[in-house]
Amino acid sequence: MNLYLVRHGIAVDIGRNGVKSDADRMLSEDGIQKTGEAARGLRVLDCNPAFIIASPLVRAKETAEIMREILAPKAKLELNDGLVPGAVVEDVVACCSGRPGDIMIVGHMPDMAVIASQFITGSPDTDIVFKKAGACCIQFTASPAISTGALLWLIQPRVLRRLTD
Repeated sequence: MNLYLVRHGIAVDIGRNGVKSDADRMLSEDGIQKTGEAARGLRVLDCNPAFIIASPLVRAKETAEIMREILAPKAKLELNDGLVPGAVVEDVVACCSGRPGDIMIVGHMPDMAVIASQFITGSPDTDIVFKKAGACCIQFTASPAISTGALLWLIQPRVLRRLTD
């Protein structure tokens, strides 16, 4: 199975557009556009998850909705409280458990980098950069577990957007 880890797109700052808390930060207009372009780049890479699981924070939820609309309209979209900032690899393992097919997780930094590092190396200390709307693909021969994933690619959003040119 392939596990796609995606960082949410560009969001508005607290205090703008009536946003009063971090949890309510929505994607900015630029964030919506660039996330859509990044999703089209993922489509070029044949990214077609059966499940999209996101943090319930507004910016992650909106990113997941854009990914679903562009990549996999039939994918089951779920929000999971275990993916809020501070998520750990065990939360992602639990999200993936028993699900057939490829899975996309939409979350936050530094969580996505730490989780990717643990799946690939077993350590949280590998320096992995996820720009907003960036993504990686980790392949597993069985269910996701620490130290058992192979990094197929890590692509920043600027490159994803150029894949559609």
